[in-house]
Parts: sequence; C-alpha cells; structure tokens
Amino acid sequence: MIQKELKKIIKHETGIDLDDEDILKSQRREYVECRGMYCVLLREMTNLTLISIGKSLNKDHTTVLYSLENFKYWTVADPHLEKTYIQIKIVFKKYLQLKGSPNLDELIDNYLKLKREYKKLYDFYHKSRAKNKPEIKNFVKFL
Repeated sequence: MIQKELKKIIKHETGIDLDDEDILKSQRREYVECRGMYCVLLREMTNLTLISIGKSLNKDHTTVLYSLENFKYWTVADPHLEKTYIQIKIVFKKYLQLKGSPNLDELIDNYLKLKREYKKLYDFYHKSRAKNKPEIKNFVKFL
C-alpha cells in the first residue's frame, strides 16, 4: 500500500514513526510537520481523497486540509523541513515510478486473460445470435 511505503520513507529520513499512536496524537511541532509532509505528498502525488489520507493517520479530513493549507508556510519558516521534504519527495517519486511500471510477465498475463475473455464473449455472441435469428426476423416483420 502506498501509504505504508510513504510512512517507511518518512521514518527512514526523519526517524519519526507515523504508525505510533503517541506520535499521531501529539501536537509537538516536528510530529505535526511530518504528518503535514505525509498529507501533502499523498495529495500531490497520488489520487487519494482527503478522507482516505486522514484515515491512514487516524485523523479527520479537516486535519488533512489544515496540513495542506499550512505546510508551505512551515517550509518557509524552517529551511531544514523544506530540505527534508524535497529528499522524501524524490525517494517517494522513485518508488511510485517503479511501482507504476508493469513488468513484461504481467503484461503478457493480462494480454492472455483478455484474449480468453474475448474468445468467450465472441463465442457467446455467435451462439446467441444463431439461436435468436428466427426471433429477430419475426421482430423485424412486426415493426
């Protein structure tokens, strides 16, 4: 899951574990900033909703909104936070790129599945059409 991977990246870069309940409840500045960074990255780089981002932190969607609106001001006030944010963003972006590119085996498997489904639909269509031809002719005469 994308959220878990981002939490791992943030923990590796900052040492702050966003799965720790005490940290999630704390209002200490560095914890709030890490949660804000997490929200901003997920919102910018994924298509997750505010509600799903909030649920991954056991927070409300309004908390996520607050983070999104204020994170830019926090980075202006704290250059170290901005540097950390950029580092985490680069690592997370690489993760998303690697995750998003399917390997050749997956593509071949998907192609073969689609081909089998197409064959089933094709056969079903022609069997149904052959069965219902007299009804179709009668229907056309009725019109």
